[in-house]
Amino acid sequence: MSNSRTKGFKLILCALKNKKIAAVLDVFKNEPSINSKFVELDNVLLSPYCGASTINAINRMGIMVIEGLISILEEKNLNI
Repeated sequence: MSNSRTKGFKLILCALKNKKIAAVLDVFKNEPSINSKFVELDNVLLSPYCGASTINAINRMGIMVIEGLISILEEKNLNI
């Protein structure tokens, strides 16, 4: 971490420890490992990242899979 990031991290952690703020975190620098300093705090809610779990995102992923399969099948000239 750069110096400014380290200072920012320390300031946020200090504010959390002193219960000046609360936090909901869903993205972690070294996933799946989570800094134990956050786990120990009762004013921090930790959650797995689920930003890609919207109906639109899931539908788009399905379309992309089908498009990819079609592309592979057309490229190999497979007649199924």
